[in-house]
Amino acid sequence: MPRDAGETEWEHLAELGRYAELKRAQEDALVILAMGEACWVSPAVDASGYGLHGEPAAVVRMAPELAAYAAERAGNSRLVKQEAASFSAGWWLYFVWAMALAAVFYLQIQDEGWVEKFASSSTGMIDGREWWRPLTSLFLHADFLHLSGNVLTAGIFAPFASRALGPLRAWGMILACGTAGNFLTAWTRYPDGYLSIGASTAVFAALGILAGLEFSNSVREPTHRSWMRMAAPLVAGFILLGWLGGGTEGGNTDVMAHAFGFGSGLLAGFVHVEVWRRC
Repeated sequence: MPRDAGETEWEHLAELGRYAELKRAQEDALVILAMGEACWVSPAVDASGYGLHGEPAAVVRMAPELAAYAAERAGNSRLVKQEAASFSAGWWLYFVWAMALAAVFYLQIQDEGWVEKFASSSTGMIDGREWWRPLTSLFLHADFLHLSGNVLTAGIFAPFASRALGPLRAWGMILACGTAGNFLTAWTRYPDGYLSIGASTAVFAALGILAGLEFSNSVREPTHRSWMRMAAPLVAGFILLGWLGGGTEGGNTDVMAHAFGFGSGLLAGFVHVEVWRRC
């Protein structure tokens, strides 16, 4: 514990900080004591709170440690607020999205030309400058089984993303990252005649967003956990990606689009936490 001020002469001490609450002063005092330096906490002379004092010769070493601890405490406070934020699962947006997929599927059956016009296509996107394809392809499906599989899988990941970010922000990020995944896949496959449809790229983007959020929050927690434990959200995300998005031999699963969708979501989730911490 910090020593009583009576044990030294105040005129020879440097003030390290002024605090409205005794608890905060004691917290910073523990930081100084952990350095092996002496410090004193006492009521301020003008009764405006509490003061933390230390030896003048050691101030040059104490000040950076106190500043670093203050920054860490502020960052952790934002994370606690973020984790405490209680958003809805956004089921209404999920059902709007599902109905949109069903409506597009119906129109697609009526006019088979929709796939040719709106599917993600490497040559159509780059040679034809049809930049809408990476987005519109998210709403097209090969058959009812393809459609229902994506709708059901999204019902697992999207509500969790909505609870973490808020429905509007979550679905905006999901669609944006799904579009980015399709764009990167088409760009990588060019000039091959690549063609792809389906919402699965966005579904795996939602999984990536969740993994990115959890990993970033885990790294930023002021604990001394092992890297294995901090990387657990990433490991879980990659396992699910391989399990649900790896496809089967001879199948039509677009593994590359799944991977790019997941990667785009992973980056977006991580960046979101880092940007939010600075707001």
